[in-house]
Amino acid sequence: PLDLQYDYYKQILPLITVEEVSARLKGLVTDDNRFIIVQGPDDRKHLAESEVFDLVKKVNKSDISPYNDITGGTDLISEPLPGSRVIKITALPQFMAEEWTLANGAKVVFRKADFEKDKVTVTANTYGGSSVYADSLIPSLAVFSGVISMYGAGEFDNVALQKMLSGKKASVSLSLQETMQTISGTTTPGDFETLMQLLYLRFAKPNFNREAFDAIIGRYSAMVTAMQKDPNKMMSDSLTLNMTDYSPRTFIMTPESMKKIRFDDINYIYKNSFDDVSDFTFFIVGNIEKDEAKEMAEKYIGSLPATNVRQTWTDRGVRQPDGIVRKEIAVPLAVPKATVLMSYTAKTKYQPENILSMEVLKGILDLVYTEKVREEEGGTYGVNVSAGTQLRPVPSSSLMIAFECDPVRANDLKAIIYNELNEIANNGPSQVNLDKTVSNLLKKREEDVLHNNYWAGIIRNYYLTGINSDDPGNFNRILAEMTTKDIRKAVSKFLKKADLLEIVFVPEKK
Repeated sequence: PLDLQYDYYKQILPLITVEEVSARLKGLVTDDNRFIIVQGPDDRKHLAESEVFDLVKKVNKSDISPYNDITGGTDLISEPLPGSRVIKITALPQFMAEEWTLANGAKVVFRKADFEKDKVTVTANTYGGSSVYADSLIPSLAVFSGVISMYGAGEFDNVALQKMLSGKKASVSLSLQETMQTISGTTTPGDFETLMQLLYLRFAKPNFNREAFDAIIGRYSAMVTAMQKDPNKMMSDSLTLNMTDYSPRTFIMTPESMKKIRFDDINYIYKNSFDDVSDFTFFIVGNIEKDEAKEMAEKYIGSLPATNVRQTWTDRGVRQPDGIVRKEIAVPLAVPKATVLMSYTAKTKYQPENILSMEVLKGILDLVYTEKVREEEGGTYGVNVSAGTQLRPVPSSSLMIAFECDPVRANDLKAIIYNELNEIANNGPSQVNLDKTVSNLLKKREEDVLHNNYWAGIIRNYYLTGINSDDPGNFNRILAEMTTKDIRKAVSKFLKKADLLEIVFVPEKK
């Protein structure tokens, strides 16, 4: 029985000594009871048997000092930090928040949100992103976030850093999007200072680790080499190239292109993108008191370097092709299937009505295509619809529709997709589908308001776009007053202006 076994373990385990464990291990590891496995890619020269045994002899004769482990529990930063004081406070009553301007130029927006008692998020952004870098740096930009996540921070490499963070819940990541660089961190109220220390180190004290770079690029390269004949990678690469109209800023991972990723380029991007805190706005949202958040912001964010050189993003002109472009691309597939993608994009004004019209269109199309394509036709397991509106690099809206099917049915199902979309543009959606979609969006909003992430996103979006999405006039009232006629006009206007890229991946003929 388990209770007897548990009692037995309680009696025996305290009697086992370190010496007994060591002796047992020495008895297990001997020269005559081990085997060695050598494995690697087929196109590489492998070690010969004699070379393997020579390595074993060399290790046995080496003077190896005991491993000195690092344990957590101490501060990540040992030196005193200068910090900088809050010199200006701006109330944000619409969000129950405050904006603090620090003496080094950084801005911090704080909002206490205790819907999740054990969660605090710290995010930050400034403009620039990958758009400020030359085409020659695109290979390194493509893997930038993944590589630097393995660098560690301050005096700690990544292994030592993870041990220092053992038992704590604190993580911080840095990344570049097309038009901005961002910082993202999550923690608990009890580990908030650890998060702020980690943020400081990742921003001000990057650990440029050549071994970590070589290791992760090696893994990437091995993965890319192994996937060269993978039809999913072929389709993904082809789609990426076509969606960007074969822009020189489009990077496709191949064994040859991976050689263009350089350690020095990664480090240059890191230093250049995160060298001026005066350009950043930080957002602290969660279950933490204002006085503590302010103290930590002054100490850690206030100690970050500032050059006070304003930077902005650049429009590099990466777009999908103009007009209507249709392509059929053959791919070697083990299981015959067709993959169909239709991408619409058009310049639109970035305003709440347009944003919500695209969200409503997505909801309506989900209902229509489930009924017409999946249930009535049985032609596919499902039609994936995504729609959205962006402000940068140019205000625009996009709609993407994708599905998989039997190759012989691709044209018939495509026709249904287009017909149903045009029906909405010409005559509007059914009142039933509009009501269902609006009801779903309003219900989701009611649920979202009760989460910390909602407020973090709403406030950050306000700073990025100038639109307060929490204002009923920018959400609830627009949806409540939306009619089928409004959707018809919005969709008709969008489709008339939109560029269309249609790609059908089909099995390669044998």
